[in-house]
Amino acid sequence: MSRACAARVLGVALKYPRTGLGWVERGTDYVTTYSLFDTPAHLVAIQTLQGKFDEASRMLEELQSRLRQSGQPTFGLWPDEMALLWIRKGEWDYAEAQLSEAFDLAVTSENRLVEASTANRLGDMYLARRKDTDAERYFLHSLDLIKSSGSIVGKLALLPHLCELYCRTGQLTKANEALIQAQNIAGEAKDWGALEGDLWLAEGFVSVAMGRWENVDAAFQRSVQVYQQFFLPWDEARAYYEWAIALMENGTDGLHTNYAMDLLRRALSLWEPMGASHYAEQCRRRLA
Repeated sequence: MSRACAARVLGVALKYPRTGLGWVERGTDYVTTYSLFDTPAHLVAIQTLQGKFDEASRMLEELQSRLRQSGQPTFGLWPDEMALLWIRKGEWDYAEAQLSEAFDLAVTSENRLVEASTANRLGDMYLARRKDTDAERYFLHSLDLIKSSGSIVGKLALLPHLCELYCRTGQLTKANEALIQAQNIAGEAKDWGALEGDLWLAEGFVSVAMGRWENVDAAFQRSVQVYQQFFLPWDEARAYYEWAIALMENGTDGLHTNYAMDLLRRALSLWEPMGASHYAEQCRRRLA
């Protein structure tokens, strides 16, 4: 039980993949719910965070086969972790179908923890699909549940996504408020894992939206450094991509454009080998 919980909290929630793997490897697997269903789901998410999509897909296939044999829904006990792979690969239709069914089941069964995490991942999926109204609805639903539970980690993990959403929809006051809330939470402890990278990325979004150009490069650079520290290549590529878009859409000289193109090439060099085909194609279109 401790191994499974530590793998989820440290390996997935705080995005410490190597620490999460260390916990998984600390003991023997037993024929329990934790070993058969919980830990494999955590491993799918951990391998996804590391950009090892082939290994994550293999583990997911084995887990879903086990779920079918036991008569369980194929989205498993932790649908948010399994959907992380589908979203990062760009398999959004499948992610939406599985997460929607999982969310309805969590609401019916009154499993608030799964309901909150699934709603959060639905928000991520709709944010990636540029369906901002749906994204906000699920993010706010998840945030309400997280506040009720008192989960500081859950709140810190969610607020940067709200920052991005509010920046995109022009709700800059709300974006800044969400950023300040997240920064206040982060200031209460020294180590929030790779969530610190998400926080710097959110600061980059807010700085761009509010025209704080003196902060933009530093914020994106810090997010890249955190993602590199925790060996999160997909997130690192995302930071490069968003940094490049900010420069391309707001830069006024050739120097900004050349640097933006270099950032796009860095993102492409990370996304393409791991199989993040949709995101790699975004880079190619921008480079063209």
